[in-house]
Amino acid sequence: MTTAADLHVFRATGPSTRVEVLELNQSHLDEQHEYPEGMFVTNGKINVLVDGKAIAVSAGGMLIVPPHAVHTVMPASEGTLVIFN
Repeated sequence: MTTAADLHVFRATGPSTRVEVLELNQSHLDEQHEYPEGMFVTNGKINVLVDGKAIAVSAGGMLIVPPHAVHTVMPASEGTLVIFN
């Protein structure tokens, strides 16, 4: 299984903001943060499990994961994902 760090295409951080671009072709491990995390799919489709609920997001779609929610990119996810928080 791949971690988010293995998938980075681009990463930028500032005093209170982080933006990452990931190329997905497989699942990665559970994550949980103390802050909300936005996910914007630029192409392809991702399948995310958020606190046990399966959510599919296609190109042009966005998902905001609430603070403290356990989330995982599931198998059969493929495409480019922009993550921001």
